[in-house]
Amino acid sequence: MTVSQRYAEHLSKITQENIRIQAIPCAVDPELFKFNERDRARIRDRLEFDDNYILGIYVGKFGGLYLDPSDLVFLNHLKKLTSKLGLIFLTPGNREQLQIKLNQYLSSDITCVVKYVDHKDVPVYLSGSDFALSLNKYFTTGKYLSPVKHGEYWANGLPILMTEGIGDESEFLEKEEGGVIFNNENSHASIEKLKEILEDPDHRNKIPEIAKKYRSFEKVRKAYIEMVLEK
Repeated sequence: MTVSQRYAEHLSKITQENIRIQAIPCAVDPELFKFNERDRARIRDRLEFDDNYILGIYVGKFGGLYLDPSDLVFLNHLKKLTSKLGLIFLTPGNREQLQIKLNQYLSSDITCVVKYVDHKDVPVYLSGSDFALSLNKYFTTGKYLSPVKHGEYWANGLPILMTEGIGDESEFLEKEEGGVIFNNENSHASIEKLKEILEDPDHRNKIPEIAKKYRSFEKVRKAYIEMVLEK
C-alpha cells in the first residue's frame, strides 16, 4: 500500500513479483474541516482582518522537506491579488524567529500572523482564509507524497497555491480547479489563475468535492477491503 498512485505505478514497473499494489492517499474527515461562516467572521474579527482582506494560510513546518523562510520571497508576487493581503502561518516551529524572517523577506504591506494552535482549531483558521499555501521543496521523489494538509485545505473549500512536483495532485490540481502550481518564471499567470478561482462565487462549494474524490475515507475503506479481506 502506498500513499500515491504515481508510486504505485512506479512499483508495478520495477517489481518482478506478482504482488498487489494499492494507492491509499492520506484521507481527511470532510465534516471536521468543513467551511463555517460563523468561524470565518469570528477569527477574522479576532485577527483584525476586515472583509476586504484576501487571506492566505499555511499550516506546517519550515525547513527539511519544506521551504526555508528565506525562500518565501516569492510570496511577494501575491500582492498582485489585492492591495489588502494577509498571510497566516500556523507552525510548531520557532515563531519569533519566523516573524523576523518574514519581516526580512516579505513586503511590509503584506500583513503576517504567526501562531501555533491545536489541530482541532485549524479548521477555524481555514474558514477565515481565502486560499491556502503548500510550501514543499522540489525533489525527485516529491511526486510520491500525499500531504494531508492538501485534503484539509480542499475540504474547507480553499484553492491551493502549491510548489511544483508534489504528489498526484501536481498532475490534476489545475484541471480540477483546486488551485494553482506556482510558476516562478511566469508568476503573473499563476496569480491570475488563482484570482480566477477566487472570483468564482461557487468555488467554496466546488472545491470540497475534490477532497471527497481524492481524499475520502471511503477510498481507504475500499482499498483495505480489496487488499485484506478479498481473496
